[in-house]
Amino acid sequence: MLARIYSDLKDLSGRLGNTELDLLADDLRKHLIGSSKDCLACERWDGAQCKVFKEKPEKCWAWTDDPDWEAKVDEAVRKYRWSKGCC
Repeated sequence: MLARIYSDLKDLSGRLGNTELDLLADDLRKHLIGSSKDCLACERWDGAQCKVFKEKPEKCWAWTDDPDWEAKVDEAVRKYRWSKGCC
């Protein structure tokens, strides 16, 4: 139930461009996650879906609490491409 409220708040804040609603949603998320390692607590969760999986796996190996994960992945891909002489 609270996870649905979180998702709705994030969606509404995005549509309205309301940063206060966004902060409220983030506070709710922090309250919900505690120390659990579920989708809602993962930085790869965008409020509606996972940025890694199309369907939720039985055991997730991709969970992270690193807010910079996406930038780090982009940097690693850029370095890999450069090492292979691409782009």
